[in-house]
Formats: sequence, structure tokens, C-alpha cells
Amino acid sequence: MIKLCSVSGACSLASWAAAWTVTSLHPPGQRHSECNSAFGLTRVGIFQGDGSARASVWTAGSSAPVDLTPPGISVAALYDVWDNVQVGVVGFNGTRATLWNGTPGSRVDLHPAGASGSHALGVYGSTQVGYVTFSGGAAVYRASRWSGSAQSWVSLHPQGADDSFAYDIFGGTIVGATRSNDREYAAIWNGAASSHINLNPAGSQNSAAFTTYGGVQGGYAQVGTSFCASLWSGSASSWVNLAPEGVAWSEVRGIYGDIQVGSFGNGPFTACLWQGSSSSLQPLPKPAGFSIAQANSVTSDGINYYIVGKGYNQVALRTEALLWTQPVPEPLTVSGFIAAFLVSMTRRRPKVA
Repeated sequence: MIKLCSVSGACSLASWAAAWTVTSLHPPGQRHSECNSAFGLTRVGIFQGDGSARASVWTAGSSAPVDLTPPGISVAALYDVWDNVQVGVVGFNGTRATLWNGTPGSRVDLHPAGASGSHALGVYGSTQVGYVTFSGGAAVYRASRWSGSAQSWVSLHPQGADDSFAYDIFGGTIVGATRSNDREYAAIWNGAASSHINLNPAGSQNSAAFTTYGGVQGGYAQVGTSFCASLWSGSASSWVNLAPEGVAWSEVRGIYGDIQVGSFGNGPFTACLWQGSSSSLQPLPKPAGFSIAQANSVTSDGINYYIVGKGYNQVALRTEALLWTQPVPEPLTVSGFIAAFLVSMTRRRPKVA
């Protein structure tokens, strides 16, 4: 099959000859695992054994994940990775935002003074984002930014919001959500609380932005009773609805280049990808015996595309970390397109009267 791509190199995933290959990354003997993010050949998440949750790093070719959980800690999780930097939480004396550089001993506590809880959910370069909890009568959540230490903590909480959360960062763009009067609104920041922009599209009751890449933000928006996978490009008016017709629930969790990944469904959810429109939706395969799957992140090393997430194994009765892989298609140059066209013409035969 000839893959016809544009001269610029863009190529429809639906036209790729090779199918996505799905692999379980679940460590033997564990009760639960999931992958939350990926960067090149590195995947991060969590696995659970006997009453413990372990911050986990999977690398290509390794037979088991590396456990970054510090000694003496029973609960830890990783949510994002950039190069050799991982962020997540450890769970002693409440949850504490944490930064690692590939080993348990590299752990840096990001938990700011006076907070009752904190989560680090996204990382880009030397910047980390997440949220911090302060307890008064009721818990108050504050979207947050760090630059490698607890002392560097900066609140992104916009004036007038009840709560706020930062979920991801790319370049100088931070995405998340605010909450006011029991409604949630997708949000974007450009480094400071005063830079906050409300992304909630007109007619939407609730929304959140979970991921960002190259000037595009992804998440969901509720329209009526439907939760719709959504894209933005920096403003509420730029909203694009990716929800397939007749589907009650869908969301975007990861973006890389022109690919968006997440899940959709009316019952059991299916992992999927898009390329900027609802019509481009492509379901991702589930392993045999799996009933549910969710894609959380997408990346590439230039050779393959990698999508990570999780799925429910009905046979083993557990959630397992999943990896989908597909080769990066080689774009056809103009000369290559002409050559392919001529070859296809020589293979055609005239109809016999």
C-alpha cells in the first residue's frame, strides 16, 4: 500500500499500512498498573502491589519498571516526564508534590510551607506545574508553578475563582481549570496568575484543559448532557469539538504534533486518536480479554509513535499499563509522489469490451 502524504510531510494516520501494536506493560505479580505520560522511549506512571503504590518508570527494552519510590514511603505516583525529569507525588503526611531525576535518591520535595497537600502533574524543562491545597474550613485548591524547589512555588490562582488546578505545561503555556459555584472552566496561563484566560466555550456548562503542545490545548467541554473531546488554540472562541456523533463521553488527554489521544464511548470506553477533527477519530485496539482502555499521552522518537495509557483486563480482573506503537510514516516528496503515480498507472489494465 502506498502512503500518500502531503509535500509538507503530514500524513493521515488512517491511511497508514501498519496497524497499531498494543502491549501490556504490567509488571508480573502486581495488582494494578497504569502509564500516565511518555517522553521519547520513557514512560511513567504507577504500579501497585501489597498495599503500596509505587512511582514507576518504564524504558524501552527493560523487563520491569524502575521504582522511584523513596525508602520508607508506601505511596508514590508519577504523572509526567520531560527528558530525565519526572514529577508526581509521595503520600506521607498528606500528598507532597515531588520532583525526581531518574533515581529514588534524586527526589526533591516541592511541597510549599503551610500547605496541607500538593500535587506536581506536569513538567517542561525546569518548570513544574500542579496544584496545592490549603485547609481552612474547607480545602482550597490553588493552581501552582515551581522551578525545582519548594521555595520557588508560585500561585497561579486567578482572582474570583473558588479553586484552580494546573494540569500540564509546554513552553510558556500552562493549562488546567478553575472552579466557581460548582462549575468547572478550562483555563490557560502564560506564567502568572494575571495571565489567566477562560477557555470555556459558549454554551458549555463545564470544561477542563488537560494537555497542551505547540499552541494547542486539549481536554473536554460539556454541552448539554454530552462530554465532548475538545481542542483550543488559546481562546474560548477557538474551540473545536472532536466528539463523534452519538457519543456521550469523550476527552483529549495527550497531544503530540497533529495527533491527539484520549478515549470515547457510551459504555465501556475505548482508547482513540484524532487529527484535529471529529471525523478523524481512530479507535486503538485493545488486547484480547480487555474491556476498557484509555490513552493518556503520545510521543515519538522519530522512528515510532508511542501512545501510553491503561486498560481493564477482564480475565485477570485488574487495570494494566498499556503501550501502543506504530512506525512513523515516511512522507512522500514531490518526486516520490510522481514516481508512485507512474508505477500505479503501469499496473492498471484497460477494461475489455
